[in-house]
Amino acid sequence: MTTIMKNNLAAWGLVLAGLIAYSAGTYAYNTPTLGPAEDKSFKDPANVDLLTGLPNFTKTDLAIGNGKLKLEHTFSSSAGWFAGFYDISLSRIEIRPYSSCCNQAYVRLGQSIEVFEQNTSGTYSSTSYKGGKLTVTQNEKIYTNRDGVSLISKTGELTKIVQPNGFTMYLDGANDRVSTNNGLSFYYKRRSTSPYRVKKITAVNNAFDYCSGSQGSCSFDYSWPASTYKWPEDGNISNGEYTFEATNAEGVTTKYVQKKYTDPHQNKLYTRIVRVYDNGSLLPTQEYDYYLFESCADGGAGNFYWSCSGYNYYVDTATVGGITFSYFMNLNTGVYGYANGRSESELGNSGISNTTYKGGRPTTSSSYWPSGNASYDTNSPSNRITSTKDKGIDYDFEYDGRGNITKRTQNPISTDANLTLPAVVLEAGYPSSCSNIKTCNKPNWVKDGNGGITYYSYHGQSGEIRKIILPPNDQGLSPATHFEYTKKFAKFYDPVSGSLKTDTVGIWLLTKKVDCLSKSASTATESDCRASDKVTTTYSYGSSSGVNNLWLTEQVVTSTDGSVRRTCYEYDRLGNQIGIIEPNANLDSCS
Repeated sequence: MTTIMKNNLAAWGLVLAGLIAYSAGTYAYNTPTLGPAEDKSFKDPANVDLLTGLPNFTKTDLAIGNGKLKLEHTFSSSAGWFAGFYDISLSRIEIRPYSSCCNQAYVRLGQSIEVFEQNTSGTYSSTSYKGGKLTVTQNEKIYTNRDGVSLISKTGELTKIVQPNGFTMYLDGANDRVSTNNGLSFYYKRRSTSPYRVKKITAVNNAFDYCSGSQGSCSFDYSWPASTYKWPEDGNISNGEYTFEATNAEGVTTKYVQKKYTDPHQNKLYTRIVRVYDNGSLLPTQEYDYYLFESCADGGAGNFYWSCSGYNYYVDTATVGGITFSYFMNLNTGVYGYANGRSESELGNSGISNTTYKGGRPTTSSSYWPSGNASYDTNSPSNRITSTKDKGIDYDFEYDGRGNITKRTQNPISTDANLTLPAVVLEAGYPSSCSNIKTCNKPNWVKDGNGGITYYSYHGQSGEIRKIILPPNDQGLSPATHFEYTKKFAKFYDPVSGSLKTDTVGIWLLTKKVDCLSKSASTATESDCRASDKVTTTYSYGSSSGVNNLWLTEQVVTSTDGSVRRTCYEYDRLGNQIGIIEPNANLDSCS
């Protein structure tokens, strides 16, 4: 089975949205950012990315778990079509020479590239200003992104993804399984004939059940949610159209109808999505037409011809809900790239224009259908937005050496030629060096548009926020919030053998929050917060004796007057919250 998977890796990629940037629950506190994401996608209402000129579709069709410890399956198209889909199960860390002149290598994860230079000591340093870290040993490669998420591979295939707080996903390519260290698993089943694309994914809570029988034909004691897929090779080819169908855990099907376009100059084939039937619709919810883009230039003095290269098919019109959008693209690919994309409809203009990239805009690489080769956008190493106009507002961005946005300037556009609106400036400060990658790309302070500064410090082991100090209020006092974390260990059945096990890695979870309501910033420590100023909240997670997925089961708030308010939570085996007991019940405990 492993050989089959390796032979089809080209048809797969990686979506980090659901698994690397994992879901945050109501008891999680997110790090502030000045945005946008490095590779921001400017989509209009028709799902067309106005920088690439192609539609882009992402859908989450399966999930199990709760809060910050949820396992989700998200698939995505790339370069306007599906040949396989971008998914976590068969992804790789590719490390290849980036330049023949230098000791450089690049790491490719799905659509993202980060370039590293090998030092004389044999270690690697990022040259892409993305803030990542690369460690290469004889047995494995460890890539840690700017957020402190570590991706570990052996022989190129990802084997493990570790969040900063210890939440770990194990990718078992040989057995077609993704599992976590809090007892959640995805079991994959594939087509029995080539191409061996995914046919079904089943989500299982291993605190209740596990795979009994041979991998790919598991037998379970309970009924578990599953997503299913039907490919063109399954009989979905008709009248020159290739249909990919995805049915989610609720039984709702979305169809993506694709068509091949031929480049008349180089006889290359480009596959593009022409219709979408979203969420069970019997009629098309989105329709797309394309045009052939040719990049041509004068052949030079004495040459009476035009030299054309760089052919591709981009969206010409899109129709959604009876409204047609027309597209106007300027796709410059210089070192300091310029992309101008807009769509027009009866709703008016939408999207962006005048977006400048440092390092060049994404370029599109295409392949044949249905050869199994993936088609995807490749981002240049330092592809960062430096300025853009989005929905009538001009934005300018400044960065530090690791790619953190240190300044964002918003320049509103006034409809009155005689009125100039003031710019809104947001700033952030980061550590000058990176001794702990879990925290070094998170701001020490953020200044808002009114000049108020909020200060942050972090818990080094998990990368979570340790303390927040707000700007002074009218009395000159700065309320502060303190957070404490404890490493917890889940208990569940082994995903295959069924033996009861306790996780040995552990996950750092929030166990205490203290709000100090009125203290000056200089003395805002938890220890000197007076009882009359203090509100304390504690959090508990599951049972210490039986199986335990580490869901939040109890929240206790002790107010400034000493009164206690306890809230209890109950879940089904899928991690859905099915019960809550409010503080008015006056319970002494949730057990």
